[in-house]
This record gives sequence, C-alpha cells and structure tokens, in this order.
Amino acid sequence: MTSSPTTATTTHWLAPADDAVFKSSAPLALCLGTGRFLRSVLVPALVGAGMKPILLQTRGRSFLEYMQQRQGQQASGDNNNNSNNNKPTSSYEVDTVQPDGTVVTDYVPCGGAFSLGNTQDKQAAFDWITLQSQKQCCISILGVGVTEAGLASKDTQVMKDLYELLQLLQKQGQPLSGKLCVVNTDNVPNNASVIQSYMMEMANNHNDTTMQTFLATKVAFLNSMVDRITSQRDGSNGLVPRCEPIPVKALVLLDPQHDMPPTMNGQPGVVIRTTSEQLETDIALKLRIANGTHTAIAHTLALLRHFQTDVLSNNDSNGPLYMKFLDSLVTQQIIPAAVASKSISASRIDADAFWQDWRQRLLHPCFGLSTFFITQNGTAKGGIRWGPTVTDLIASNRPITAATAFAYAVLLRWLTPFFHIGADDTNAIYKGWLDGFNPDDVVVKNDRSNNNDSNDGGGIVEYADGLCYCVKEGWYEYKCPLSVANVRGKNGRSSLPTLLGGCVGRRPNKCVVAVRTYLLASAGGDLDPTTIGSKPEFESLVHAIASFYSRMVDTTIPTDIQEGSKLILDLLMELESNSVGGLIGFDTPCTAMMDHFMYLSGI
Repeated sequence: MTSSPTTATTTHWLAPADDAVFKSSAPLALCLGTGRFLRSVLVPALVGAGMKPILLQTRGRSFLEYMQQRQGQQASGDNNNNSNNNKPTSSYEVDTVQPDGTVVTDYVPCGGAFSLGNTQDKQAAFDWITLQSQKQCCISILGVGVTEAGLASKDTQVMKDLYELLQLLQKQGQPLSGKLCVVNTDNVPNNASVIQSYMMEMANNHNDTTMQTFLATKVAFLNSMVDRITSQRDGSNGLVPRCEPIPVKALVLLDPQHDMPPTMNGQPGVVIRTTSEQLETDIALKLRIANGTHTAIAHTLALLRHFQTDVLSNNDSNGPLYMKFLDSLVTQQIIPAAVASKSISASRIDADAFWQDWRQRLLHPCFGLSTFFITQNGTAKGGIRWGPTVTDLIASNRPITAATAFAYAVLLRWLTPFFHIGADDTNAIYKGWLDGFNPDDVVVKNDRSNNNDSNDGGGIVEYADGLCYCVKEGWYEYKCPLSVANVRGKNGRSSLPTLLGGCVGRRPNKCVVAVRTYLLASAGGDLDPTTIGSKPEFESLVHAIASFYSRMVDTTIPTDIQEGSKLILDLLMELESNSVGGLIGFDTPCTAMMDHFMYLSGI
C-alpha cells in the first residue's frame, strides 16, 4: 500500500513522520466515522489529551481525499490562507461562529485518515493498525460516530465493521494496559450499552469465548450525551464543520470505573460522570430544557414565517416576546418539575445553569437553525420532551401554566391540515397553512418546478425528507403518523390530523376530544391515562389548550398576509401583557382558565 498523496490508488493519508504536533510516544485513538460532531468535539479533546487520532471513514473516501488535498496544497504553496506556517496540513478545518458574526477557523491536528468503504482500503487500514500494535503503540480510545440508523441492529455495516475492528485489536493484544474505552458521539439513549450488547451477541453467535472475555474484561463501553450544534461551511460538501461556540457540556461521558485516560478530564466541553444518576440527569435536563424549548419555539416561529432560530436575538422581529414565552416555560414549569422529579436528581442550581447556557446559545445572533427542520417528528417530540414535565408537575402538586398550554396548542395547530395527500396512513403528507392566511383561501399550485430554495422568493422550498413549504402561497407540508381511535361515532381508526381538521373554525368545547386524544396517545403526548389522565389538573390543561387552539384555527377572523391579524402572534402578545380574557398571562395556572374556556365556548 502507498501513502503518496498524488497516487490515484492511495489507500490512506498519514501525517508526515516529522510532524511536530504529535509526540512519537503518543497513544493512538481510533475514530470509526468522520462525522462533523466527532471531528469538532471528540477529536480536539483527544488531541488536547495528548493522543494521536486516526479517523476511519465508514463509507466513501471524501475525508481521506480532503486530507490528501490539504497536504498537496501545502506542498505546492497553493493554500488560500496564505499563512502556511500557522496552519499545519496534518489538520482539518473547523469553523466556529462567534456571537459577533466573526468566524474563527481552528485547525485540528489529525494523525491519519483511512476508509473502510472497499476491500482494498479496509485492508490497508487494518494492516496499518496491526503494524502500530507490533511497534507497541497503545490504543486507548475508540470513538464511534454511529447515528440512530447505524445502531438499528447488530446487522448494520458499521456494527459489523466495529466488531471486525475490535477483533483485530484483541488479536494484537490491545490495549497494552488498562481498558479500551469505546465512546459513541450520537444521542442514542444508552448508546454504548446498545453497542456492547451487539458486540457480545456477535461473539456469542460465533461461539468466540476469547472475544467474549475480551469484551467483558478489556473494553469499557462508556455511555454518553453529546451537545453541540454543528452544520457545515457553505460549499464544503460537508467536509468543514460550522459550529456554535463549544458548550459547557458538549460531551458528557459516564466512566464509573475511571477507565478513561485522566488527561481527557478537563478538555473543553468534556465532562466525566461517575454515576449513572449523574448522566441521566444531564440527559433529562437536555431533553427537557434544550430539546423541549427547541420544539416549543420552532413550531411557533415556522408558523409565523421565521425561517431561522437566530430571530430570537432580533428585537425588531419580536425576539424578546418569544424569549419571554420560553423564560416562563422553563423557569415556571420545566425547572420546577425537574427539581421535584423522583426520576432524576436535578438541583435547582444545576438546572438554572443549564438554562442560562442554553439560553445564551439560543440567542446567538449569527448561528441559527432552520425552524422548519426542527419541526420534524413533532407529534412524538411533544410527548418525549414535554410529557415528563407535565407528569412531574402533577405529581408534585405544582400548577401547570398557560405557557405549557400554549406550547401544546401551537404543536396541534401545526398538525392541523387543510389538505393531505394519500390515505390516513403513516406515509400521508399533509399540508397546513401559515399564520396570517385563511385556510379557505390557500391555493396550492403544486408546481415543484418553481423550486428556488429561497425563503423570500416565493418559490417552493424543501426543508427535510421531501417535505416543502411555500411562503407565497401560505402552506407547508408535514407528516403525522399517529393513528387514533375514531371518535366521531364510527368504527375503525383515523389519523390525528383528520381529527384535528374537524376542529377548524369551531369553539373550544368542540376541540376538547382531539386535545385529550393527543395528550393520552402513547405515540403522541404520552401522558399516562391512569395516573395523569384521571387528575383534575390534567383536565384543566386540556381545556386551556383547547381555548388557545380554537383561537389559532379560528377562520371567522379575516386574515391576510399583508395586513391581517396573525392569530398566534396576537395571542402571544396578549399573554405577555396578561390580557387574555382580561387577566391571563404566561404564568397563569390552567386551573384559573375554566371561565375563559366557558366564555369562548358560549356555555
């Protein structure tokens, strides 16, 4: 095999032997995968901890060729940065967008790049690893950039590659001392435990007692939580990560037996936990606060035709109003529920600190995410991200407030169609209408040739998985796979959007069944029908949601994209000023809203 950067059949790229970045005695760290998060968080931590990372691309050769190209540019003097001495070519680029809009490019050292995408490249990688083991180079960490799809079963290609890699390390006597730490960089629940179960299952299926012993005694599978918003530099084809500043808890690792090299502790963004309770609390706070607020605000912003979350920092686009909603939701609902929860051990200090860190990230004026993109799978996210808060509030006798009711109401508003494609099944694509339009007046031309990927050009924009929106025509597409029992006196089942579609233009009392059905559906709001659904506080929440939701789908109020009322925005402004129904604001308990519900229902 060859390492010449100019040879077409190159099987790998290696940092020059005289590269001063890595010490000759540096332990190796292997990374299975070359994802942007892995390269922007895990690899810099490995380098800072004194290790030499080697990246193994699971499919394709793009990263390997990128590293070869960078070395070739250095050799020819053709480097766009015009400052080659400060930008080593044994490194790749990572862009960090600062709050003032400045983009800082870091150059992350890399020891080598291989591909496992074909037989020749995989053999080259395994031969090189074998050679390093023969030289007594210690391999102490194996990073695994596996997504949910890669962890779907033990039979995915990446799981098979991982098993082969672990077999190779076992045969070569790795690690030389201590344990080999396997770290996953995706937020699959109990990610490392899942990987461990797959590896043990493969060893058992092969009756390989040697591998069974190796996996049980020489490999530490460390569960993790990861958190850094990462996209890509424009025009880089995904090869250059574009990131927010690194958060306090970018990579949280559970290491109860202290198997991780001590030098990893204290690396930027890396937090080491020693008990499962600590990691579970970190995950719960991220799920409830970060993910929960993202879901709450994304549907609101998308319906109001804000395309990026960075609008939250814009005073001229109602940013402060949206943040007041989120502040109330978090400080009056999510944090009190988390602190009172019996399922996690969150202190008020830790929860407040998490919110302040996340709040600052939300307000980054130059780094936003697509609001429409975040709305994906909102049906289930409402249960996963908000359900635990509602459950803990009721269990601890704390009030559920109008802020929570508003969040649910907007989600249901998003899931309300005026048109859908296909039958009532999990693959149906529905069309909803943007706030400021009347659904009766929306005309869908269905001309996908007018696709100009422009938010303000009036064309059709694809935001995810074939789903589109069109600002000019006032519609967006979404999927909602939730099937519910037919509640209209007929047999069989129907989709949740079909049920919600029957609520358009109707009073709150006609929306109660749909709201309650969603909240108690296991694939929807996921609130337990027995322990939660039977409580009077739950019924108060249902009626408060119905009150807000009926206003959002009120077709009796004339709307127009230029001058008309925006029902969601109007309601938010009234909540901010405590003027809904004369005295209802974000912090008002839902139990105090029944009179308002009765009034709107004409009862």
